[in-house]
Amino acid sequence: MTSYLPYAVGGFLFLALAAFALAPLRRRESGPAFDEEPPDPLQEREKVYARLADLEYDYRSGKMSEEEYQTLREALLEQAAALLDAEEGSR
Repeated sequence: MTSYLPYAVGGFLFLALAAFALAPLRRRESGPAFDEEPPDPLQEREKVYARLADLEYDYRSGKMSEEEYQTLREALLEQAAALLDAEEGSR
């Protein structure tokens, strides 16, 4: 006679793990996106500076080419300048 208990336990574990793995997909934020608070300029600026520091580290450790480094660095510096201009304009 074959015991079905191991199959039942395995099936239950599979369903429990599947429900756990898929739970984030069911969670949706309600409401339109424009209800969110505007980003804090100081936090945004700090994020750009952190990205610049990470970029510099990656370049110096040989993880990227000079061309790629210069392109990304220019884009981040432009973003930082825009944030500074926006911050000065709001004063």
